[in-house]
Amino acid sequence: MRQLRASKADEDSSAAAFRKLVCEYMRGPSDFTSSGTLKNCDAAPWLRAIKIPTLFIMREFVEATLSSARRFSSLVPGGEFVMIPGSGHVTHNDNLEALLVAVRAFHTRVENR
Repeated sequence: MRQLRASKADEDSSAAAFRKLVCEYMRGPSDFTSSGTLKNCDAAPWLRAIKIPTLFIMREFVEATLSSARRFSSLVPGGEFVMIPGSGHVTHNDNLEALLVAVRAFHTRVENR
């Protein structure tokens, strides 16, 4: 399996710039108890407005539930769902081959419509 890895400097810069500034502002300081600006946000009604083919990629080791990911993908007309096994937050590092297979297959289906 090929691995794509960002340089340590890039990883450190990204984490420093976005973790506190964006993630904590929107979610709050904990991954498990939402207290940020998105605490009461429900974007599900907006999903029906998406008019292009959309692939929802679920990672095996994340806080989101399988049922919620499947539900969100079903709300997008023509939405598709795929689970990438053995992957967590950085899917392209954890299971690049499965990710590429899923994206390529989705692209092929869309192009052949």
